[in-house]
Amino acid sequence: MTGIENGIQVPYCTGRNYPKYTIPDYACDSHHHIYDPVRFPYQPTDVRNQPPATVECYWMLQKKLGTTRNVIVQPSAYGTDNQCTLDALKTMGKENTRAIVVVDPTISDAELQELDKQGVRGLRINISCGAADDFAMVEALAKRIAPMNWCICFWMGADITAQKEEFLANLPCQIVFDHRGHIPAFDGINHPAFGVICRLMQKNKAWVKLSGLYMDSKTTNYQDTVLVGKEYVKVNPDRCLWGTDWPHPRCYTNLQPMPNDSDMLDLLMEQAGSKVNFNKILVDNPAQLFGF
Repeated sequence: MTGIENGIQVPYCTGRNYPKYTIPDYACDSHHHIYDPVRFPYQPTDVRNQPPATVECYWMLQKKLGTTRNVIVQPSAYGTDNQCTLDALKTMGKENTRAIVVVDPTISDAELQELDKQGVRGLRINISCGAADDFAMVEALAKRIAPMNWCICFWMGADITAQKEEFLANLPCQIVFDHRGHIPAFDGINHPAFGVICRLMQKNKAWVKLSGLYMDSKTTNYQDTVLVGKEYVKVNPDRCLWGTDWPHPRCYTNLQPMPNDSDMLDLLMEQAGSKVNFNKILVDNPAQLFGF
């Protein structure tokens, strides 16, 4: 699929064009969500009322993008109730799907091991959307998941990252920064958090998702956030991942225009700088981290 117009129309995705670059076999969307409030109601405190974005809808996106593998990330609407995410994981199958969950710190070791059997490969710490910044709890959970080779995915403000370099470096598991580490566009690579993330990447301690270009961007073509992504790839292309963030819940709640996911995938090539890096970010790197 290269540059074909009038293709499939996918919910929460503008445009019908396919990606213009050849997408490699086993390409992975390393960050998306599933919402199914008819079958799995949101937690009572959720007020955003995200419309359904089901597995069936996501399969349409996969067909459009040409991706094969995917990682479902537990959205904040469900809190620590992972039933929707786990049901989607079961429906899509462990061969090509993994999941990142949010858990209560009282979860038992037996429950964690059962999640591992189902295809869960990490925990999400979503400080940017209301999770408590209890880093003692994070450390305790990290020690428990490390033997299973899980990662911890952080979605938190860049200012917090800048303050926590030593803490992050000393965690016993791999860490992942969602959405470019939430680096503010007006600071870009000059923000202290960028240096923290790069140093952790150079030590093979951290990974960064080149996802959500529209988040933090102050331009219509996302070139400010693309620039940050380019610099991450220069630092360590073996530690970069890519994801859609479909169905783009922040666009829905902030009343922003939905992005074109095919265009976002095309912009990954601009950040990757070469076909070799493009394939690493889509295939090799997620296979290593998530165990495909």
